[in-house]
Amino acid sequence: MFFSKLSGVGKARVRVYALLLACDLVVLALSARVNIFQEFFLLPVAADLFPFALSIVTLVVLLGMMMADLAIYDAVITRPAFELAWLGVLSFLWLETRFLLAAGFNAFSSSRWAHLTPSMCGNIPIGYEAEKLWCQEMVALRAFVWIEWVILFLSFGFLLRYVTTRSAEGDKHIWTTSLSRFVPNQSSIGHLSFTNVQGEFIQWEKFPSH
Repeated sequence: MFFSKLSGVGKARVRVYALLLACDLVVLALSARVNIFQEFFLLPVAADLFPFALSIVTLVVLLGMMMADLAIYDAVITRPAFELAWLGVLSFLWLETRFLLAAGFNAFSSSRWAHLTPSMCGNIPIGYEAEKLWCQEMVALRAFVWIEWVILFLSFGFLLRYVTTRSAEGDKHIWTTSLSRFVPNQSSIGHLSFTNVQGEFIQWEKFPSH
């Protein structure tokens, strides 16, 4: 019922965030297993713990956004300016965590992750099944961390382009409206129309001029 009442961009937004939520849950599960194996050991580096903590933060933000959208009509935190802010911040944190870690390691390229490959995991001898599983999960975690960053970055880019384009076309109210309920003004639809939002935030086609 709720999904059918959403605007076109709102439906695309729900699909993208559902994909992001699924990826984040995978990262959370993998990072939890990796750190359980390591007994959440903080030294010599904390880079292995950061994806675990950041995935929890991302999960809380996503669920908070979705709940606010369901419970509060036109909630402030579901407006473009707020969404662009948290998408930008999370994109930065997932990409570059060395500024937040005292050890100065990046969550994607710490010395502990740099030399792990699927082939290396396959070369672990029989009798070290737990270590082999840890290695495989660490490789998978590294891949899903990158996937999550890509989803966040593309979401930020598409949303920024869509909002600025609509605003430039006369839909100034987009900045004060929840994306789930945003509908372009009829006056601006004559210039650009939102035609397909199945896989991304923006696809337009120009109307023929008369």
